[in-house]
Amino acid sequence: MIRRILSAAVAVALTAGAVLTTVVAAAFALYALLEGPLGRPGAAAVVAALAALVAAVTALIALRKAEPPPPAEQSPMERVIALASEKPILAVAAALAAGVVALRNPKVVAALVSAFVAGKTAGK
Repeated sequence: MIRRILSAAVAVALTAGAVLTTVVAAAFALYALLEGPLGRPGAAAVVAALAALVAAVTALIALRKAEPPPPAEQSPMERVIALASEKPILAVAAALAAGVVALRNPKVVAALVSAFVAGKTAGK
């Protein structure tokens, strides 16, 4: 497994080296071709502009292909925590309402606690 990963990394490195060598050779050839009619500064400017254009097009292609991963399915507790962090005033109001219900009707709290405990023991 590790040998395959290392082989793939070496192959990628060698390919990148070959591509880099080709790009540098092409840049030198273009410079040599343009040096006569444009002079050294002009040829260097054209080669630099072409390199910048290639880099910009490559970046645009890479950014266009990058898509955000689909959102993972959230559990009910994660949704409640996300809602509380997005709307803290609503979370405080809901907590106060739950407290008022618990004070006025302790049987509801007892039923919720027994259901929670029963769910925990059933999972074991």
